[in-house]
Amino acid sequence: MGRVVNKGWEITATYTKKTGDFTFDAGANFSKYKSEVKSLGKYTQMKHTNSVNKLDPFYSFVGYPWTSYNLIKTGGIFKSQEEIDSHTWYNPETGRDEKIQPQAKTGDLRFVDINNDGKINDDDRILMGAYDNPDFFYGFNLGASWKDLSINMQFQGVAGVKIFNGVKAMTYAGDKGTNMSRDVLKSYNYNTESGIPNLAIVSDENGNYTTVSDFFLEKGDYFRMKSLNISYSLPKHLSSLIGLKGTGVRFYFNADNLFTVTGYKGFDPEVGNNGLDNGRYPVARTFSFGLNVTL
Repeated sequence: MGRVVNKGWEITATYTKKTGDFTFDAGANFSKYKSEVKSLGKYTQMKHTNSVNKLDPFYSFVGYPWTSYNLIKTGGIFKSQEEIDSHTWYNPETGRDEKIQPQAKTGDLRFVDINNDGKINDDDRILMGAYDNPDFFYGFNLGASWKDLSINMQFQGVAGVKIFNGVKAMTYAGDKGTNMSRDVLKSYNYNTESGIPNLAIVSDENGNYTTVSDFFLEKGDYFRMKSLNISYSLPKHLSSLIGLKGTGVRFYFNADNLFTVTGYKGFDPEVGNNGLDNGRYPVARTFSFGLNVTL
Protein backbone atom coordinates (compact mmCIF):
# COMPACT_ATOMS: atom_id res chain seq x y z
CA MET A 1 0.00 0.00 0.00
CA GLY A 2 1.41 3.40 -1.00
CA ARG A 3 0.50 6.99 -0.30
CA VAL A 4 0.72 10.12 -2.47
CA VAL A 5 -0.08 13.61 -1.20
CA ASN A 6 -1.21 16.41 -3.53
CA LYS A 7 -1.21 19.96 -2.19
CA GLY A 8 -1.79 23.24 -3.95
CA TRP A 9 -3.57 26.56 -4.13
CA GLU A 10 -5.66 28.55 -6.57
CA ILE A 11 -6.34 32.27 -6.84
CA THR A 12 -9.23 33.69 -8.84
CA ALA A 13 -10.26 37.27 -9.47
CA THR A 14 -13.10 38.90 -11.38
CA TYR A 15 -13.90 42.44 -12.47
CA THR A 16 -17.03 43.98 -13.97
CA LYS A 17 -17.60 47.56 -15.13
CA LYS A 18 -20.85 48.90 -16.58
CA THR A 19 -21.16 52.31 -18.21
CA GLY A 20 -24.46 53.06 -19.91
CA ASP A 21 -25.08 50.43 -22.57
CA PHE A 22 -21.49 49.17 -22.38
CA THR A 23 -20.37 46.38 -20.03
CA PHE A 24 -16.85 45.01 -19.60
CA ASP A 25 -15.87 42.00 -17.51
CA ALA A 26 -12.65 40.10 -16.92
CA GLY A 27 -11.55 37.14 -14.87
CA ALA A 28 -8.24 35.42 -14.11
CA ASN A 29 -7.04 32.39 -12.23
CA PHE A 30 -3.63 31.09 -11.17
CA SER A 31 -3.01 27.73 -9.57
CA LYS A 32 -0.14 25.55 -8.46
CA TYR A 33 0.08 22.20 -6.78
CA LYS A 34 2.71 19.70 -5.77
CA SER A 35 2.59 15.93 -5.79
CA GLU A 36 4.80 13.99 -3.39
CA VAL A 37 5.10 10.26 -2.86
CA LYS A 38 5.03 9.62 0.89
CA SER A 39 5.19 5.86 0.82
CA LEU A 40 5.50 2.96 -1.62
CA GLY A 41 4.97 0.28 0.98
CA LYS A 42 8.12 -1.75 1.43
CA TYR A 43 9.74 -0.13 -1.62
CA THR A 44 11.56 3.18 -2.09
CA GLN A 45 11.01 3.38 -5.84
CA MET A 46 8.72 2.07 -8.53
CA LYS A 47 9.23 1.84 -12.28
CA HIS A 48 6.19 2.68 -14.41
CA THR A 49 5.36 0.77 -17.59
CA ASN A 50 4.26 3.77 -19.69
CA SER A 51 6.50 3.72 -22.74
CA VAL A 52 6.93 4.74 -26.36
CA ASN A 53 9.21 2.79 -28.71
CA LYS A 54 10.38 0.82 -25.66
CA LEU A 55 11.51 4.03 -23.93
CA ASP A 56 10.13 4.07 -20.38
CA PRO A 57 10.90 7.45 -18.77
CA PHE A 58 8.84 7.25 -15.56
CA TYR A 59 9.76 6.27 -12.03
CA SER A 60 8.24 7.17 -8.69
CA PHE A 61 10.49 7.68 -5.67
CA VAL A 62 9.56 8.37 -2.08
CA GLY A 63 9.94 12.10 -1.47
CA TYR A 64 9.44 13.07 -5.13
CA PRO A 65 6.47 13.65 -7.47
CA TRP A 66 4.46 10.70 -8.77
CA THR A 67 5.59 9.59 -12.25
CA SER A 68 8.80 11.64 -12.33
CA TYR A 69 11.07 11.71 -15.35
CA ASN A 70 14.09 9.50 -14.60
CA LEU A 71 16.45 9.88 -17.53
CA ILE A 72 20.04 9.62 -18.68
CA LYS A 73 21.66 13.02 -19.01
CA THR A 74 23.22 14.03 -22.32
CA GLY A 75 26.23 16.27 -22.72
CA GLY A 76 25.79 17.50 -26.27
CA ILE A 77 26.96 15.90 -29.50
CA PHE A 78 30.43 14.60 -30.29
CA LYS A 79 31.95 16.98 -32.83
CA SER A 80 35.21 15.10 -33.39
CA GLN A 81 36.93 11.75 -32.86
CA GLU A 82 39.13 13.48 -30.31
CA GLU A 83 36.07 14.24 -28.16
CA ILE A 84 35.02 10.59 -28.33
CA ASP A 85 38.50 9.39 -27.38
CA SER A 86 38.67 11.78 -24.42
CA HIS A 87 35.28 10.75 -23.02
CA THR A 88 36.77 8.13 -20.69
CA TRP A 89 36.77 6.69 -17.21
CA TYR A 90 39.60 5.22 -15.17
CA ASN A 91 39.31 1.43 -14.88
CA PRO A 92 40.97 0.43 -11.59
CA GLU A 93 41.19 -3.20 -12.70
CA THR A 94 43.27 -2.45 -15.80
CA GLY A 95 44.84 0.76 -14.53
CA ARG A 96 43.95 2.49 -17.79
CA ASP A 97 41.58 5.13 -19.09
CA GLU A 98 38.92 3.50 -21.28
CA LYS A 99 36.27 4.93 -23.59
CA ILE A 100 32.79 5.21 -22.12
CA GLN A 101 31.09 5.09 -25.53
CA PRO A 102 33.36 2.96 -27.76
CA GLN A 103 30.65 2.61 -30.45
CA ALA A 104 30.15 6.36 -30.84
CA LYS A 105 30.85 8.25 -34.04
CA THR A 106 31.16 11.93 -34.73
CA GLY A 107 27.63 13.31 -34.64
CA ASP A 108 26.38 10.94 -31.92
CA LEU A 109 25.04 11.95 -28.52
CA ARG A 110 27.40 12.12 -25.54
CA PHE A 111 25.86 10.45 -22.48
CA VAL A 112 26.93 11.33 -18.95
CA ASP A 113 28.29 8.45 -16.87
CA ILE A 114 26.75 9.62 -13.60
CA ASN A 115 28.03 6.77 -11.42
CA ASN A 116 31.46 6.67 -13.12
CA ASP A 117 31.51 2.94 -13.83
CA GLY A 118 32.39 3.23 -17.51
CA LYS A 119 28.96 2.10 -18.74
CA ILE A 120 25.81 3.90 -19.83
CA ASN A 121 22.79 2.10 -18.41
CA ASP A 122 19.82 2.55 -16.07
CA ASP A 123 22.17 3.16 -13.15
CA ASP A 124 23.00 6.53 -14.73
CA ARG A 125 19.43 7.82 -14.69
CA ILE A 126 18.66 10.95 -12.68
CA LEU A 127 15.39 12.67 -11.77
CA MET A 128 14.39 15.54 -14.06
CA GLY A 129 11.05 16.79 -12.77
CA ALA A 130 7.48 15.73 -13.49
CA TYR A 131 4.85 16.80 -16.02
CA ASP A 132 2.11 17.16 -13.42
CA ASN A 133 4.18 19.57 -11.31
CA PRO A 134 4.66 22.66 -13.50
CA ASP A 135 5.51 26.07 -12.05
CA PHE A 136 1.87 27.14 -12.39
CA PHE A 137 -1.32 26.96 -14.45
CA TYR A 138 -3.14 30.11 -15.49
CA GLY A 139 -6.15 31.32 -17.43
CA PHE A 140 -8.15 34.43 -18.03
CA ASN A 141 -11.26 35.55 -19.84
CA LEU A 142 -12.39 38.85 -21.30
CA GLY A 143 -15.90 39.90 -22.21
CA ALA A 144 -17.65 43.00 -23.46
CA SER A 145 -21.13 43.87 -24.58
CA TRP A 146 -22.78 46.92 -26.08
CA LYS A 147 -26.54 46.90 -26.43
CA ASP A 148 -27.28 43.68 -28.37
CA LEU A 149 -23.69 42.87 -29.39
CA SER A 150 -21.37 40.80 -27.19
CA ILE A 151 -17.91 39.24 -27.41
CA ASN A 152 -16.20 36.78 -25.07
CA MET A 153 -12.67 35.32 -25.14
CA GLN A 154 -11.03 32.63 -23.04
CA PHE A 155 -7.28 31.95 -22.71
CA GLN A 156 -5.29 29.32 -20.83
CA GLY A 157 -1.68 28.30 -20.35
CA VAL A 158 0.96 26.45 -18.37
CA ALA A 159 4.44 27.58 -17.33
CA GLY A 160 7.43 25.50 -16.29
CA VAL A 161 6.29 22.16 -17.68
CA LYS A 162 8.35 19.43 -19.38
CA ILE A 163 7.22 16.87 -21.96
CA PHE A 164 8.87 13.61 -23.05
CA ASN A 165 8.62 13.93 -26.83
CA GLY A 166 8.26 10.31 -27.86
CA VAL A 167 7.36 11.41 -31.39
CA LYS A 168 11.08 12.01 -31.90
CA ALA A 169 11.79 8.37 -31.16
CA MET A 170 9.18 7.33 -33.71
CA THR A 171 10.00 9.77 -36.51
CA TYR A 172 13.73 10.60 -36.21
CA ALA A 173 15.28 7.13 -36.26
CA GLY A 174 13.98 5.82 -39.59
CA ASP A 175 14.80 2.18 -38.87
CA LYS A 176 11.11 1.27 -38.41
CA GLY A 177 10.18 1.70 -42.06
CA THR A 178 7.66 4.41 -41.16
CA ASN A 179 7.34 8.06 -42.13
CA MET A 180 10.06 10.34 -40.82
CA SER A 181 9.90 13.90 -39.54
CA ARG A 182 11.19 16.66 -41.79
CA ASP A 183 13.42 17.62 -38.85
CA VAL A 184 15.78 14.81 -39.90
CA LEU A 185 16.95 17.19 -42.61
CA LYS A 186 18.40 19.24 -39.75
CA SER A 187 20.25 16.27 -38.22
CA TYR A 188 24.02 16.19 -37.83
CA ASN A 189 24.25 14.47 -41.21
CA TYR A 190 23.07 17.72 -42.82
CA ASN A 191 23.60 20.40 -40.17
CA THR A 192 26.36 19.93 -37.60
CA GLU A 193 24.96 22.70 -35.37
CA SER A 194 21.32 21.60 -35.14
CA GLY A 195 21.49 19.53 -31.95
CA ILE A 196 19.93 16.47 -33.64
CA PRO A 197 22.32 13.48 -33.72
CA ASN A 198 23.15 11.17 -36.60
CA LEU A 199 20.24 9.46 -38.29
CA ALA A 200 19.68 5.79 -37.57
CA ILE A 201 18.46 4.58 -40.94
CA VAL A 202 20.34 1.28 -40.78
CA SER A 203 21.61 1.02 -37.19
CA ASP A 204 21.91 3.00 -33.99
CA GLU A 205 25.00 1.55 -32.34
CA ASN A 206 25.39 4.50 -29.99
CA GLY A 207 21.75 4.34 -28.88
CA ASN A 208 20.90 7.92 -29.83
CA TYR A 209 17.24 7.02 -30.28
CA THR A 210 17.00 3.93 -28.07
CA THR A 211 18.48 5.39 -24.87
CA VAL A 212 15.90 6.93 -22.53
CA SER A 213 17.70 10.27 -22.28
CA ASP A 214 16.89 13.95 -21.84
CA PHE A 215 17.34 14.38 -25.60
CA PHE A 216 13.59 13.69 -25.73
CA LEU A 217 12.72 16.03 -22.85
CA GLU A 218 11.43 19.45 -23.96
CA LYS A 219 9.86 22.53 -22.47
CA GLY A 220 6.11 22.28 -22.90
CA ASP A 221 5.05 25.79 -21.84
CA TYR A 222 2.17 27.15 -23.86
CA PHE A 223 -0.37 29.94 -24.13
CA ARG A 224 -3.59 29.15 -25.98
CA MET A 225 -6.63 31.12 -27.04
CA LYS A 226 -9.18 28.53 -26.07
CA SER A 227 -12.36 30.12 -27.35
CA LEU A 228 -13.92 33.16 -29.00
CA ASN A 229 -17.63 33.89 -29.06
CA ILE A 230 -19.34 36.77 -30.84
CA SER A 231 -23.11 37.13 -30.79
CA TYR A 232 -25.73 39.65 -31.86
CA SER A 233 -29.35 39.63 -30.69
CA LEU A 234 -31.73 41.21 -33.14
CA PRO A 235 -33.68 44.09 -31.54
CA LYS A 236 -37.39 43.40 -31.13
CA HIS A 237 -38.49 46.13 -33.54
CA LEU A 238 -36.31 44.59 -36.28
CA SER A 239 -37.73 41.14 -35.52
CA SER A 240 -41.20 42.57 -36.03
CA LEU A 241 -40.22 44.07 -39.40
CA ILE A 242 -39.30 40.62 -40.74
CA GLY A 243 -42.45 38.99 -39.41
CA LEU A 244 -41.00 37.57 -36.20
CA LYS A 245 -42.83 39.70 -33.68
CA GLY A 246 -42.34 38.46 -30.13
CA THR A 247 -39.57 36.13 -31.24
CA GLY A 248 -35.95 36.25 -30.04
CA VAL A 249 -33.38 36.06 -32.83
CA ARG A 250 -29.67 35.66 -32.07
CA PHE A 251 -26.79 35.28 -34.52
CA TYR A 252 -23.55 33.80 -33.22
CA PHE A 253 -19.99 32.89 -34.26
CA ASN A 254 -17.78 30.54 -32.21
CA ALA A 255 -14.13 29.62 -32.66
CA ASP A 256 -12.15 27.14 -30.54
CA ASN A 257 -8.36 26.78 -30.23
CA LEU A 258 -7.65 29.73 -32.50
CA PHE A 259 -3.92 29.83 -31.77
CA THR A 260 -1.25 28.38 -29.50
CA VAL A 261 2.06 30.00 -28.61
CA THR A 262 4.67 27.38 -27.65
CA GLY A 263 8.24 26.30 -28.27
CA TYR A 264 7.33 22.62 -28.05
CA LYS A 265 8.25 20.68 -31.21
CA GLY A 266 5.55 18.02 -30.96
CA PHE A 267 2.02 18.19 -32.35
CA ASP A 268 0.41 19.70 -29.27
CA PRO A 269 1.82 20.65 -25.84
CA GLU A 270 -1.43 19.67 -24.09
CA VAL A 271 -0.47 15.99 -24.14
CA GLY A 272 -1.77 14.72 -20.78
CA ASN A 273 -0.64 11.10 -20.33
CA ASN A 274 1.76 12.14 -17.50
CA GLY A 275 3.76 14.06 -20.10
CA LEU A 276 4.50 11.15 -22.44
CA ASP A 277 3.80 12.30 -26.00
CA ASN A 278 3.30 9.22 -28.14
CA GLY A 279 1.79 11.07 -31.06
CA ARG A 280 -1.52 12.07 -29.55
CA TYR A 281 -3.80 13.76 -32.08
CA PRO A 282 -3.76 17.52 -31.43
CA VAL A 283 -6.84 19.48 -30.43
CA ALA A 284 -8.73 20.73 -33.47
CA ARG A 285 -9.30 24.34 -34.45
CA THR A 286 -13.03 24.66 -35.04
CA PHE A 287 -15.33 27.38 -36.34
CA SER A 288 -19.08 27.47 -36.13
CA PHE A 289 -21.79 30.00 -36.77
CA GLY A 290 -25.54 29.86 -36.57
CA LEU A 291 -28.86 31.32 -35.66
CA ASN A 292 -30.97 30.80 -32.54
CA VAL A 293 -34.68 31.54 -32.73
CA THR A 294 -36.65 31.59 -29.51
CA LEU A 295 -40.42 31.47 -29.88
